[in-house]
Parts: sequence; structure tokens; C-alpha cells
Amino acid sequence: MKKLLILLFSILISQNSYSKERVYLTCEFCSDDQCMELDGSQTLIIFPDTNEFLFGPEMRRTLSKYSEFGDSITWTKTLGSISQEFRVNRISGEMTEEWTNYIDGQFVSTISYKSKCKKIESLF
Repeated sequence: MKKLLILLFSILISQNSYSKERVYLTCEFCSDDQCMELDGSQTLIIFPDTNEFLFGPEMRRTLSKYSEFGDSITWTKTLGSISQEFRVNRISGEMTEEWTNYIDGQFVSTISYKSKCKKIESLF
């Protein structure tokens, strides 16, 4: 019984040491291989243990779910007839944002933006 308790205790400690911590990223708009801040850089906070994220200016952020596909995470936002799809590559840090416009259920246009995301460390 004593050995079983020690084993259970060590398993609990090892699971906590491998828990996924949140990741803080800052993303800057890129055009023609030059990245620059537009209205300040965008902040992306990823919570890997729950597949949730926070993105954008602080006052407009809401906790949402993302999907994993290969080396990327993706999520979609809909604003009326406009759909925004975001993809962030975990390795390169490149974020693609595609805006697609639909009118009467018909595809009208797509605009793509690229951003470069960098990991930042929290101060404390």
C-alpha cells in the first residue's frame, strides 16, 4: 500500500511538470518582407491545455477555441457576410489572415494578410 501511494504521488507530480503553459505572442503585419506595427502589435495568448486563445486589442478580446492541423492552429471569425480565417504556424511564427466576402451565399472576394508572430516572455 505504501509503494502504491508513492507511485501515485510521483505520477501526479510528473503530470504537473509536463502541463502545457500559456504562450504569449506578439504579431506584426508584414508586407513585401518588411514587418511593421500597425496600431500597435497584436497580442495572441494561447492556452494549449484547453485549445483556447485570446487575440487582438485588450478591450475586444474574447476567449475562443482553435483547431490544430499539422504545425498550425486555425480559427474562424464571422462578421455578417465576411468570414475571417486565421492560421498560425507554430514553427515559423507566420500568421495568415484571410478575409472572404459572401453576398447572397456567393463567394465575392478574398483578401490575405501576413503577420510575423514572436514569442514573448511574461515579466513575472
